[in-house]
Amino acid sequence: MGVISDEDLKRALSRQRQAGGRLGRNLVELGLVSEEKMAAMLAEHLHLPAATAAQAERAPRAVVELVPSELASRHRLFPVRLDGARLWVAMSDPTDKEAIAEVAARTRREVRPMVAPDTMVDAALARLYGVWPRGALSDAPSEMEIELDGLGPAAEAPSFPDLHPAQLHSPGQLQSPAQLQSPAHSQSPAHSQSSAHSQSPARADVQALAAKLAAATTVDAALDSLLGFVALEFARAVLVAALDGELRGARGAGAIDPAALARFSAPIDSIKLIQGALADGKPRLGRGSTQTLGGLAAVLGAPGERAMLFLPIRRGAEAIACVAAVDGKDGVEESADAFARAAEKIDLALQAIALRARLLAP
Repeated sequence: MGVISDEDLKRALSRQRQAGGRLGRNLVELGLVSEEKMAAMLAEHLHLPAATAAQAERAPRAVVELVPSELASRHRLFPVRLDGARLWVAMSDPTDKEAIAEVAARTRREVRPMVAPDTMVDAALARLYGVWPRGALSDAPSEMEIELDGLGPAAEAPSFPDLHPAQLHSPGQLQSPAQLQSPAHSQSPAHSQSSAHSQSPARADVQALAAKLAAATTVDAALDSLLGFVALEFARAVLVAALDGELRGARGAGAIDPAALARFSAPIDSIKLIQGALADGKPRLGRGSTQTLGGLAAVLGAPGERAMLFLPIRRGAEAIACVAAVDGKDGVEESADAFARAAEKIDLALQAIALRARLLAP
């Protein structure tokens, strides 16, 4: 259609080989075409209607409830309206016949697909189902590039000047992260690491994490509990502190080189997904490349084909740190809600610890 050049196509194909994802997504992330234009061209090519932002906003609750959250999140779609026996569904990939068939079987309706840009689907999943955006991670400029300059306590939020992020900078290694979730089971470090990732049927339990955070009386205890929670789902994880516009290695779990972790330092804006997660408090969960990790690749190693996670640590409006993890278990991408809840609970725990310290102060 004359929208991109042969050279643009070569760039997008090269990026696709490195980062994965659909070709259209790579074209958008390289800035070679807008999402709106991509959706319009796809709709024209497939002879399908394109969903509008207004339709996404007006989706009736009764129609939304026809499609379960898990199904909508897994296939990246959301219902728009019911027209007799026909259910109109906006989709990132309206050519996915398997997804259409599954929605039809679950809803017992004739499904009519509509084309929707990825950002529209992300927004709809968050608003309608409380599911944070996830999927292909990108280190390219995007809507997740939110500047941290000027980020301060909100007017209605309490201020905690007694805890500085520098207190998080104590490089160390959690040799047995699984024990943080199940302290009654003592294991050797090697056995713990193996069972936590591949052999143990246990999965990260948000309520178990909440109980440990409620009992934590120090920042160290709270952070170790959170890192152990992540380590039950990912083979390698690190916590990096956010200090004066920089990320610095603090502690790790799994096969992490403590010396490399201690040496790690990078500007916050050099790892776009961490910058975005710290700014809005929402975890990023999905697939990514070595470029996605930026300087953390030297600490975490190559991400491989499995999922990675960036889980922000905030206290009120204050960005404190971030947990980055790679090599997730099979199915971990369906646990986005659990990691979003974990981010909320560590925020509350850090606030509670600071308030307790104030309460006990002379």
